[in-house]
Amino acid sequence: MKIKTIVAFSLVFAVLILLSGCIGPTYNMPFNGDVVFHDLSVTIPGDFIRDSTQSNDDLWVFEKGMYKQIIILSRNNAAEDAPEQIKALMEWYESIGGTTAPIEGYENAYQAVYTKDDVMCREVVFIYADSLYAIAIRGATEEEFAALLKTVTVKQI
Repeated sequence: MKIKTIVAFSLVFAVLILLSGCIGPTYNMPFNGDVVFHDLSVTIPGDFIRDSTQSNDDLWVFEKGMYKQIIILSRNNAAEDAPEQIKALMEWYESIGGTTAPIEGYENAYQAVYTKDDVMCREVVFIYADSLYAIAIRGATEEEFAALLKTVTVKQI
């Protein structure tokens, strides 16, 4: 009888351990495909997967090929000084040898190309609906970045 109780308890304990990952908070962070990130919709290519250990509500990280390529979506609540924050960020990119440029037709929207750890990085930063957004891809070609940006839509407010 004692052995049956121990076995039953062990089975219940094992099931609880297996289900514990399902009990915690759930975030709407799909692994790839069409994703909605706050006010943005974007299509993450199918060969990228979300890194849930690096992602949270305001930062989603998707990787491909054991981090040979990375897509990052980030959002911060924009304070009144958000244009100055963007300007400082663009100045920093330039200080490390990167290039930056405003995106024509959009106020407070910039693109940057820079190298980090010998990897080419491309990023778009902009203010929308009182938030500061960034879409970055590391280790990808200009064409891959352009293809990603073509899938981005912004929720109309």
